Amino acid sequence: MKARTLPDAITITAAFVLEGETVLETDCRDFDHWLSLPSAVEYDGVVCGKSGWSSDTNRACYKSRQAVAFARRR
Repeated sequence: MKARTLPDAITITAAFVLEGETVLETDCRDFDHWLSLPSAVEYDGVVCGKSGWSSDTNRACYKSRQAVAFARRR
């Protein structure tokens, strides 16, 4: 069996809804790692924008109420 790699995927370590907003968390070791994460992700049909990083917990956060814009390709 051959494994399929998902180069644009990140691992979500926590997903929950808080006051109607979808919140996602993923591991994030430092600020440079946070910068390299995608600006937005889609999880279970909901688009969430990158909203912050905690150096105390080493986690990055994505939220559904974060403004996200998609660039058009010409």
